[in-house]
Amino acid sequence: MKTISYVIDPDGDIELVLSEPNSHQIIPKIHSDDYSTHTDLPDSDFDNPPATGRYTVFNELYTKPTAAAGTQKLEEDHESREVRMRISSKHLSFVSSTFRDLLLTSNKKDVSAQCSDCSSSPSRPFTRVHTIGWDAVALTIVLDAIHGRHAEIPRVINLGLLARIATVVEYYKCQEVIHVFFGYWQRNIIRQGGFPTTLCKRTLLWLYICMVFPGQEGIFASMARIVVTDFKGSAQITARMLQITTALRKLNEKRLDLIEQISDGLEDVQDTLYEEPGCVRGDPLCSSLTLGVLARMLYEYEYAEPPFIAPFDCYSVSTALKLVKECIEPMPQHGNPGPYVPRYIDPYDGRTYPCSIRGRMTPVVEKVEEELSLMRPADFKD
Repeated sequence: MKTISYVIDPDGDIELVLSEPNSHQIIPKIHSDDYSTHTDLPDSDFDNPPATGRYTVFNELYTKPTAAAGTQKLEEDHESREVRMRISSKHLSFVSSTFRDLLLTSNKKDVSAQCSDCSSSPSRPFTRVHTIGWDAVALTIVLDAIHGRHAEIPRVINLGLLARIATVVEYYKCQEVIHVFFGYWQRNIIRQGGFPTTLCKRTLLWLYICMVFPGQEGIFASMARIVVTDFKGSAQITARMLQITTALRKLNEKRLDLIEQISDGLEDVQDTLYEEPGCVRGDPLCSSLTLGVLARMLYEYEYAEPPFIAPFDCYSVSTALKLVKECIEPMPQHGNPGPYVPRYIDPYDGRTYPCSIRGRMTPVVEKVEEELSLMRPADFKD
């Protein structure tokens, strides 16, 4: 067992023992045949940036063995490790109810078990608290912030480290003490890479971060919209140890609800076309042509593979909207001045055709679009 010591408070009465550092794998996986997913960033792009200052003591935890390394070096790389940090119960209890509860259940340990670097107060007893799996740098940054050791906390980090910090902050319920640094981190990450516009690992990391830190409703709404729009079912995403399982379940429920609204809307339009004597211009031929196109489309998708029926596995909201917005339907013969009348409606010409499937589905589409824009973090938590 190799031990790394990190002293935050030399007179601290707590020794926090982090076992299996960096074992929490939080970068989610997205399973899809879509081209956008194939071009997603590899997990290595979310590795922490090189540690600096006080945090360089942890660099050896992030060194990956290479084929050129000798046998002894490989054995050392696979040796189990732990991090021991000397910290203050007063600081922890003040900012974190989770730490406060942990300390109440901890027992005093023998003085001889003290960390060797904590010799400034050799006779002072301490409480040993165990934790496991956290990213060492992320945990240490949070603890430094709690203890007011702000000078060497990095102001520029990447999205992967911010997400790892967020997992620590969420678990220990200490958002307030990190809030000032979060502003620096967020601005720099946005400045460097902006926000994603399709469903990818970055989208899910931002979604989680916005659920941890308050005041991120606007960004959350954008990320949630992307997820719900492109999400094709619960089997598409593996969250790993990122705490978004509940959010994904509720976002999937939202996906199903919106697709059902579109499906029900198409069936309502079909029923109307069966019953109406003519379109809004009183033309029965227009209604008949539109009905034929819609009936054919619904039949094809009902028997497609996979079928467009509940629970709509492998269908996203964007796919369902595309059925409406890009379906090929004949141009109404009325209301088209000029010698040349195109045979089919151009879905991208910007015009509204009230008799068309798309025109009749406008209220449903607008409602779906509105609901996609009104999602809040509180709606997707436990």
